[in-house]
Amino acid sequence: MKRVDLIRTIEGGGCVFVRHGGKHDWYRNPLTGIEKSKKGWPNTSLRS
Repeated sequence: MKRVDLIRTIEGGGCVFVRHGGKHDWYRNPLTGIEKSKKGWPNTSLRS
C-alpha cells in the first residue's frame, strides 16, 4: 500500500491529522478520542 492510499484510508475512517512526528504523522479519531501514528501504534504507555 502506498503512503497516499494509507492516508486516504485513515482519513476516510473519520480520523483527522494532529501533527507531524519525528518519523511518522499522528492522527486522532474524534469519535473515540484515540490517537494513532501512521504506523498504527496507539499513543499509550504499558508502563504503570
